[in-house]
Amino acid sequence: MGILPLQFLPSQTAETLHLTGYEVFDITGLADVAREGFPRGKELAVKATRPDGSTAEFQVTVRIDTPQELVVTIGTGGFSSMLLRQLRHAAA
Repeated sequence: MGILPLQFLPSQTAETLHLTGYEVFDITGLADVAREGFPRGKELAVKATRPDGSTAEFQVTVRIDTPQELVVTIGTGGFSSMLLRQLRHAAA
């Protein structure tokens, strides 16, 4: 759906990282791994900045497991965007 699927490492959860859902997330290295084609199991660094300015830094696993998922998630801007383009093309 155009959302980058990331998974916590086995020893981490939102609770252990004290994440509430109000953080702003910065993902480091995304452009580099996108060029590589997101090898299965690729890890990225994430920095979560909380509303009070404190941060949590942790690693996540990118869960793009097939070439088709890469095309839909990154190449087309997500499933919804891809579907809309296909519908416009079919109507033209």
